[in-house]
Amino acid sequence: MSELNFKERFSVLRPHIIKAGEKIKQMRDNGEVVSEIKEDQSPVTNADVWANKYLKDGISSHFPGEIIIGEEDDDKSYKPGTEVIWFFDPIDGTKAYLGKSIDYFILVGLCVNGQPVLGIHYQPETKKMIYGWTDGGIFFQKADSEPEEITTKRQWNADPHFYIKTHDTDLRNAVKELGITRATYAKGMVDMLAPLSGHADGYISLRPTAYWDLCAPAAIMNAAGFVHPGKKNGQKPILFNDGLVKTSFYYSLPPDTPDLFLEQIKSIHLNR
Repeated sequence: MSELNFKERFSVLRPHIIKAGEKIKQMRDNGEVVSEIKEDQSPVTNADVWANKYLKDGISSHFPGEIIIGEEDDDKSYKPGTEVIWFFDPIDGTKAYLGKSIDYFILVGLCVNGQPVLGIHYQPETKKMIYGWTDGGIFFQKADSEPEEITTKRQWNADPHFYIKTHDTDLRNAVKELGITRATYAKGMVDMLAPLSGHADGYISLRPTAYWDLCAPAAIMNAAGFVHPGKKNGQKPILFNDGLVKTSFYYSLPPDTPDLFLEQIKSIHLNR
């Protein structure tokens, strides 16, 4: 798939994502949101369900025959090795959405041959969109303003600040013992994108994370030149078309991250 193809796909999907954001914001503003707890103990609202159907119908109408998986789909199965898969989260941060915070997002990502190649990250409350695709750069756009290309520091620092995502204190401490300072939460974007604004240098997840949460930010950071599992040091890549919908290990690190550090992170993951 060429850069032009990705650009066309983004142009087609942008208005659908904006409309979905307008609707879920309106539902919250008007007090129309009803929530319940899913089997995994996470909350879901009628806004999640509406946006899931709206986005899936929109993607399907423009790209018929392609596999599309949303967080609120009842059936998330697909054939391992599928060439083209869309993963999307209609509301990333449902707890924030219910809590009247502005930090909830719509995430739409495209994977080709298991690799995230196109990502769209939209914040309905501020109308801010971050997006990018492989070999096409990354961009920021607010409302109907002209898009601005994002340039970011992509170098390994002597004292790197990383997001360390795990509920296991021992795993978190094992990473910190490698000389890492844990980054603090940054508003306005999901954690993996924090290096774009200078709030962090990288991201390491040692907890189960769904592809609909990972795909869009991973594609954006991949387009920014960051290193992901399988891109350096002969590591086996994590494939987003492996027939699953979650991974227990993922990272997004500066391109010059030392090979030794990558080996140490992988060892922590394998030996837990």
